[in-house]
Amino acid sequence: MDIQKGTVLNSSGIPLPGVDSNVIQVVGRVVNNEGVISANGINNSLGQNNAAQGGTIQLVANNGNPNLQPVAAAVARTTVFSAANKASLLNRLQGLVNNYASSIHNTGSITADGGSYNDDSARNSGGNGGNGGTISLIASRKILNQSPSVITVNGGTSTGSEFNGINGSTYAGGSGGRIEFLTQSQSQLSQNDGLIQANGKTGTSFALFSLNQQKVGGAGGQINLNNLINTGIIAADGGSTGSFGTNHSGIGGKITAVNLTNMNVGTVEARGGDASGPSIQIGGPGGQMFLTNLTNHGLISVDSGTASGPSTASSEKGGLIQARNVTNTGIMTANSDSAATKGDAMGGTGGRMQIYNLSNSGLIAANGANARPGGNGGLLIFDRVINTGTIEAHGGNSSYRIYGAGRPAGNGGTIIGTHVITNTGTVEALGGISAGGTNGQNGTVIGF
Repeated sequence: MDIQKGTVLNSSGIPLPGVDSNVIQVVGRVVNNEGVISANGINNSLGQNNAAQGGTIQLVANNGNPNLQPVAAAVARTTVFSAANKASLLNRLQGLVNNYASSIHNTGSITADGGSYNDDSARNSGGNGGNGGTISLIASRKILNQSPSVITVNGGTSTGSEFNGINGSTYAGGSGGRIEFLTQSQSQLSQNDGLIQANGKTGTSFALFSLNQQKVGGAGGQINLNNLINTGIIAADGGSTGSFGTNHSGIGGKITAVNLTNMNVGTVEARGGDASGPSIQIGGPGGQMFLTNLTNHGLISVDSGTASGPSTASSEKGGLIQARNVTNTGIMTANSDSAATKGDAMGGTGGRMQIYNLSNSGLIAANGANARPGGNGGLLIFDRVINTGTIEAHGGNSSYRIYGAGRPAGNGGTIIGTHVITNTGTVEALGGISAGGTNGQNGTVIGF
């Protein structure tokens, strides 16, 4: 199957909100996409409070080399093309077979995003963005997702109008959907240097006096990977929020990977959404990752989202990483990100990592948030460790408070190592520093 540049396969346009009836399936021994494949949910229409969720797209490359003889015979018989065009077409098809037999090659756009909700009426009564759909790429040999490619199952945004809001109404961004990026061959590694994204989306409102409205960011989605080299961006982040009223950003999603190499320019993240605005702001908690046979030279993060605003802000807990057989020369974090206001801003606790069989020469961190008061450090547990890098679970600092007494800093977390083979690096769980308040206590380090 050869989908050339400029070609559009589009099943978007579900008539009923919330119904997943969009299905696109492409099956062949070579699947090449340079165009647009879309199964997005439609946006809300007047009088509806929910946008439609994304549909389902499945690309499958079965094992074997295609037989081009029938195609060549059909091309030879046609009178539509010139001899030069016939030769060019056959050369193109033969090149695809030579390079991508039993494989999927994508340089185009594949999307199953949720529809957006936009309340453009004076009633401003709240509504939900559609959830992202499902995209499955399954190949016998390998999958090549090459820049400027885009594969997304993002949720849809939910946006209120500029009119005064109805008390108690909620604007919730859609949650991210599901992406599968799976191959059967371990000897032929797939590659991503484009964008793979299953993010939750924003819930917001522009109403100036909507202090009793709720804005909720959508949760990050789910991404399953195997046998992959990543030099691009893979993300299942929670949706952000921001405006008047109570704003709670979305939790990061879930990423599962087997045999993943994340290069130094690569990013794999399931962060919580950020929250920023004039009223109550709560950053989203970090997500989850379950990783087997990981080599990381880039960034892997399940940090919580930031929270900032002049009134009240708090950050949530960092996420969870469980992994086996890890070589880390890059950065792996489960931090609680910062919270900042003119007054008190509650800092979240660092997250949690459990890693079996680790060789670390980079940075591994589960720090508490810098805030007022600062958040406590997280929990790091390792079994069979070689460490020449840095491992830390620090408490968050507490900055200067303009009015009133200073607030305490966060306590250091806990780091546990069993069967520590070598440690010539730095392992610390220090308490945070407070400007005008009480410094945090140092945490616990066992086995290093």
